[in-house]
Amino acid sequence: MANHRKTETASKLKKFYSVMTNAIKLSETEWGIPSYEWEGRSVCGGLEQHKQYLDNYILKHINYLKIEELGENESYYNSIQAINKPYWENVAAVYLNDGSLFFVDECIDGIVFDVNGERKPNQVGKDIFSFYILSNDDGDPAFAQTVPRFNTWDWNTILFQPGAGGNDISRSNFLNSCRQGYSSSCTALVEMDGWEFKEDYPYKL
Repeated sequence: MANHRKTETASKLKKFYSVMTNAIKLSETEWGIPSYEWEGRSVCGGLEQHKQYLDNYILKHINYLKIEELGENESYYNSIQAINKPYWENVAAVYLNDGSLFFVDECIDGIVFDVNGERKPNQVGKDIFSFYILSNDDGDPAFAQTVPRFNTWDWNTILFQPGAGGNDISRSNFLNSCRQGYSSSCTALVEMDGWEFKEDYPYKL
């Protein structure tokens, strides 16, 4: 059963990565500008601003059921176990056809993905993982090489170093950061391991 959950979770992560990468590439082509120049990105706003951003650039290229404010779903929001949770209440949550969901973080530069939607455990590293929407020429080149992003503009990794540690994109750093509760490091670790949960992955699925 545990192996089945690992395989299923990894498969959904990889699928979401692929679907979002495709959607972002289509929008970059449609608008003629890279994603880091999209209007509204990195502006800390509320639900309506997030909805507008998603409507413009993402939702037209994916299949989804509904979009609503994350905090309005109190049972789900209250069940989330994540260090960034205080920043996620007034954001847009998108419910997908396969039972998963994703939401933008407070300032729209990150995407948080819950593999099994409202079903528990709703915990970082188990069913909650993070990505970023960035292109490889985004702003500071040093920064652009150390954040997890969907694979746009031929940049083919989502490696991430959260906060301290400079540009350390080693597996051991991702492993340690994932263990500390950084969802993007957990994502990077799984991607680095070929979309698999290895034996030393710090959480039991």
